Parts: sequence; C-alpha cells; structure tokens
Amino acid sequence: MKRRMMQTKVFIASSRLLHALRAFAVVFFTVMLLQTTSAQPAPPATKPVLELKLRTQLKGHTIAIRSVTCTTDGQTIASGDASGLVILWDRGRGKEIRKLTGPPDVAVMTLSFSSDGKRLVAAYADGHLRMWETDTGEMLRETKITALTAARFSLDGSMLVCTRGMIPESEEDHEHVQLLDPQTGKRIGSIAVDLEYVTDFSFSPDSQIIAISGGESLTDVPSDKGGKSRNRIELWEVSSSAGSTTQPANADEIAKEKSRIGESGRPLLSPVYSAGGRLIAAASGDWLVWETISGKQVATLRAPRYQARSVAISPSSRWVATGAIDSTVALFETRQWEMRYQNQADPSLDVTSLCFTPDGSTLIAARGTTVDLFLVPGR
Repeated sequence: MKRRMMQTKVFIASSRLLHALRAFAVVFFTVMLLQTTSAQPAPPATKPVLELKLRTQLKGHTIAIRSVTCTTDGQTIASGDASGLVILWDRGRGKEIRKLTGPPDVAVMTLSFSSDGKRLVAAYADGHLRMWETDTGEMLRETKITALTAARFSLDGSMLVCTRGMIPESEEDHEHVQLLDPQTGKRIGSIAVDLEYVTDFSFSPDSQIIAISGGESLTDVPSDKGGKSRNRIELWEVSSSAGSTTQPANADEIAKEKSRIGESGRPLLSPVYSAGGRLIAAASGDWLVWETISGKQVATLRAPRYQARSVAISPSSRWVATGAIDSTVALFETRQWEMRYQNQADPSLDVTSLCFTPDGSTLIAARGTTVDLFLVPGR
C-alpha cells in the first residue's frame, strides 16, 4: 500500500514538472519569435520605382531658372531666372515665343498668368511687381512693393495678391498680404495675418481660400540670416466681394481666418492646394502633406539632405510631384504615399519650381537652366 502511494506521488510530481517545462517552452519560443519579428527590416515598397520619362527640354536661359508656370489652357509656359529674364514658350511646339526683360541681375521669384492668359505678372527680388501683355511683350505696369516675396492672380481673375517678407521698421505700411485690382494695380484691401513675414501663398481651386505660409523669428537674428524661427500656414477665407471692391476695404471685411496648420522650424516653401482642396503640400526640409479640414499631417516624403525645394499636386490629386536639390524630380502616389517614378540628372542642378498642366498630362520643372517637361503616367 505504501509503495503504491509513493508511486502515485512520484507520478503527480513528474506530471507537474512536465507541465511546467511545457509552459516554459511556450513562453521561451514566443519571446524568441517576437524578437525575430521585431528585428526584421521594414517591408519594401509594393511597386518598383520607375523612370519618369523626359518628353522635352526647353533651352534658352543661361542662368538658373527660379520659377515656372503655365496658362489655364496649358499651351503657354513662362520661365523666369536669377538674372531677371522671363521667357514665354509654346509648349506644343517646344519653341520660344518671346523674351520679357526686367532689370538686369535681379532674380525672378514668382510668375503668374491671368486667367485669360493675356497678362503675366512677376515678383522680383528688388521688391518690384512687373506686369506684361503676353501677346506683344509690352510692360504694362511696374509697382514698388517693399519686401515683396510673391505675386499671383487669383484663379478666377478677380484679384492680384502680393505677399511681403520682413518689412523694415521704417516702412509705414506693415501689411504683409495686399490685394490689388488686377486691371489697375490699385490696392483694394489687405489680409491681417498674424505673421512677422510671409514666404509664399497659393489659392484654393475656387479662389475662396488663400493658404499663406510665413512665420516669426525666435531670436534677435532674423530667420533669413540663419536665426531660429517658427513657421506655419494660415488659411484665410476671402469674401466673395473682395475682388469687386473699388475702394480700399477693411481687412476684417476682406477675409477671415479659418485655421492654422503645419508648425515647422523651417520655412514652408511653395505651399500648394490639391485640385479638390482636400490637401495642402509644402517643402520644408522634407515634403509635407496635410488635410485641409482637420489640419492633420498625412504624409512626410523624405528629401535628400532634408533640403526639399519645390512641390506640386496633380489635377487628379493622384500624384505629389517633388523637386530636390540633387536634380531629382519624383512622383509620389497619394494612395500609399510611395515614390513610383523619378528622374535624375546632374546632381548639382536644383529643381526650384514645379507645376502640372491643367489636364495633368505634363509635369513642368525648372531644373538648372532648362525647363523640363515630363510625361505623367496614368495622370
């Protein structure tokens, strides 16, 4: 009897030990599996990066191009360089139409066609706004605007907007965003942004909202001299009667602030809306993309050496086009935010400006001294 009881105790003890060993084995192998999984590299892109095909190169500049744009029908392209020269191009024939000359050795910063394509306005680094008649090349107007950084016609043709950088203390007029009559050039109002300087801006597709990028210095050293700064994008809803005002209007009547997005320690360059107005992208170290309604950042597209220069969104909103300091022009698909196409040239060439033709078939890039036209796949 005693022997049987001893055998039973040994059996129970052995069973408990075996159960403990099994439990330990399960835990051990589970931990090892988790460690192995966490050590695995991130999965590769679902599709390979393909070559973005260069269709045409427009050659006529001898100095680096700073800005490109095209008419609403996509047939005429304008390019402006660091020497002040502006060239109009026939996109279909790939030929120069005419040259528009400003002051020598003064860089063009932005270019914009009127909605009918009959006028072209340029913001120059010497603080002058210059407007030409495109059919004849005649300069229609030249206006001095201190600290001018950008000038563009609204997409509906109702107004001409100018933005300003760091305004000198001696300047009486401290309005950083001015609205002008596109026909006469007279001031019709301003937007009271809460910014120390404005870098750039863009219109929503319906011209009712303006995305204004700028910021303020955080030290006594100005941001344009290398000092630390805080930057953001302010979205302002413009009154429907703003463009029809004949007398200067109160800023509160011109526009109301909707929201602020994109806090960054770097300047936010070339902010641009998507065609449906759902997204805004800007170059700020990397290329950054936000939803306009929520203000949520939805993508960070990495740039070489964190020096993104230019960005554009295709009319279909399928592609975000990026331009880098190493000559790379790329297309990122907005579904997975992955690079699908790219084109590289001489690494010393800077891609300073990008835009799509209105039909989305062509991407226009200022790369070094040439205007490069790329075929957009799948639009």
